[in-house]
Amino acid sequence: MKVLNMIASANVGGAEVHVEHIVQNIDADHVVVSLADGPMVERWKSAGAEVIVLATPSKFPIRSKAELVKILQHVRPDVFHTHTPKANLLGALSGFTSTARIMTIHGSYKQFASSRFLPAACFKLSDQWAARKAERIISVSESDRMMLREQGFSNEKLVVVRNGVPDPQVFDEVHRRGIAQADVVWIGRFSPEKRPGLALIIGDLLTSYPSVGRFRMIGDGDLKQTLGDKRCFKPSVSSLSDVWKTASVLINTSSSEGASLVVLEAMAAGVPVIASAVGGT
Repeated sequence: MKVLNMIASANVGGAEVHVEHIVQNIDADHVVVSLADGPMVERWKSAGAEVIVLATPSKFPIRSKAELVKILQHVRPDVFHTHTPKANLLGALSGFTSTARIMTIHGSYKQFASSRFLPAACFKLSDQWAARKAERIISVSESDRMMLREQGFSNEKLVVVRNGVPDPQVFDEVHRRGIAQADVVWIGRFSPEKRPGLALIIGDLLTSYPSVGRFRMIGDGDLKQTLGDKRCFKPSVSSLSDVWKTASVLINTSSSEGASLVVLEAMAAGVPVIASAVGGT
């Protein structure tokens, strides 16, 4: 079986790691088409996929239609799986009918509320149009499925395939209880829907408690430079296992989530989580 996954970004994020998990855990020949270059390209390759970067800088991917059709005709996948609105739209625009096309919607459209280019409603309308001829529409949590159904997506096509993490046994020995001054950590993309500014306020409050160790913010993104805080740093993109060894708690301040992979990984590592009550969380 051949599976072609297409996604708009190759930055380190939930949807991109989700694609890595597909490549690692589904027994198939995998091709990943990314509409931008980024650090996940090497991770997808290491997981065993052939990776094609189809650079599409415009918010409207129509100019890449012809090139995508060539790729599809060459690969001839049994399953054509798209992720994120831009890739979902291009997949539908391709008009490729020789294979099953499915699409995964990773979380609420609230995550696009701060877009500098288009209102969040445009991303929803784009996905609704792309979903018309899709075989299946995958949500990563039951709450997302209910949201999509309420927004007019076909209930017959909607299915839930929950996010997960690698075998939890991998994390069994990671967390050590009773660490003196263990860290409080925030991990995520430095973007508006993750609310890193709120996390910084929490970090400032924690400085009043000497029993709390470091407050660490880990990740990357556009807001990182504007926040300008020395506690923010970019970790190794390959593993957070060293972070869990010294963590006493993970905080998640998001205003929008599908099913946060970092929350799942923290729980698998035995690290307690304090999180916003949003999405699949």
